[in-house]
Amino acid sequence: MKRIFLISLLTFYNGSLFCQTINKTELTEQTRLEKEYLQKGEDHFFEKRFGTALQWLKKAIEINPDNATAHAYIGDILLTLGEYNDALKHYRVAAELMSNPSLEYFRMGQIYYLQNDRLDSEKFFEKALVSNPELAEAHFYIGLISYRNGRNRQETLSHLKLFREKRPNFIDIAGLDKVIALLEDPKADLDKSKDLLTIDPLR
Repeated sequence: MKRIFLISLLTFYNGSLFCQTINKTELTEQTRLEKEYLQKGEDHFFEKRFGTALQWLKKAIEINPDNATAHAYIGDILLTLGEYNDALKHYRVAAELMSNPSLEYFRMGQIYYLQNDRLDSEKFFEKALVSNPELAEAHFYIGLISYRNGRNRQETLSHLKLFREKRPNFIDIAGLDKVIALLEDPKADLDKSKDLLTIDPLR
């Protein structure tokens, strides 16, 4: 009886080890495929083949739903395609998983800006700055929102000056300088029903 019991134990342990070996092999293969799919998605993304990139990135997420980078890329693609609500879903997941979600918060701020939801837009730009104080673009948007919402002119000016200092090669630097000069002139009458600058948030 003891021998039979011993044999049963050996069979059990050998079987368990065999299963563990298979599981480790499968896990290694899944990890390899996840990286491969993510890389293919990135490659197509930078070539602006967004439809193809989406397919590969979704395959990576099927293997690992916690792949923050894949979620972030999908958010970027959907934002570019104008599918804002779906983009927000992926940015939220990415932000939860990223150690530094400043870019994801910034993109969410841009989406709310495009949707004319200035309250949520400003909230996420501020969260982006908490995560990364060097993200000067967030100051730019907060400045525009501050002005449009009719708040203190100095508040608007401080945000735009911070942006100007950190991004001297801004594509419309002449327009920005003109706006700053107007804000610095207490006699200048500005139309607060319009944005200070006409911009493409996705440029």
